[in-house]
Amino acid sequence: MPSVAAVPVVAHRMLANTRAHNADNPAGADLDADGVTADDLGLPEESNQARTVERMTENELIDLWVRARWHIIVSQLAPTFLLAVTIFMLVEGLAAAPLPVRLAATGILLASGLLGATAQIAAAQEGLAIVDELKNVAGVSAIGRGIISSARGIDIVRFVGPLVFIGTFAALLWALYL
Repeated sequence: MPSVAAVPVVAHRMLANTRAHNADNPAGADLDADGVTADDLGLPEESNQARTVERMTENELIDLWVRARWHIIVSQLAPTFLLAVTIFMLVEGLAAAPLPVRLAATGILLASGLLGATAQIAAAQEGLAIVDELKNVAGVSAIGRGIISSARGIDIVRFVGPLVFIGTFAALLWALYL
């Protein structure tokens, strides 16, 4: 039975006016081919409808991987740009600016960093779920195997990226206030 964590990367199809009946399921809950009920997936139970969970094809998973990778890249742009601009502004005298200006700069950096890190971590989690699904595809292609082998690199996005931001942010706070 697939885990609930894998649900974001599986396709759900509703088959109207059908019910899956299973002799091993006396309660009569709607089941898919893997024995997953709508309740297992956190979906509302509706009368006269069964839900089937179909594994996505390798091409669909690769498309999702490309999108997740793009989200990781884009989520790094704004925080990186703001950090670079802040360093430039420090060179130009931001540290000598009035306290409200420095606090505003700190708030902008912090908000941008938190949002960027959140987007990076979410995209990385999606990437790991895609890799888990690709592992279940029979006869995966060379591209699919390459994506699977890159799973360990996702930890850099999840852990190292945010740590680098925290270190850089701390150094900028030191330059702004000490």
